[in-house]
Amino acid sequence: MPTVWTNGNFTIIVRVRDEHPPPHVHVMDADNECLVEIAGLFHSKYTFKCV
Repeated sequence: MPTVWTNGNFTIIVRVRDEHPPPHVHVMDADNECLVEIAGLFHSKYTFKCV
């Protein structure tokens, strides 16, 4: 079960994974569009996905 982080404006789902490529962070707005993508900030077992 992924971990979900939200502040009311953005939601980030954290999934555990062991494979590559490196993790990415996708931040979604209310219209479900990616605002930001940041690669390689975390250990490779964590992946942050758009909701």
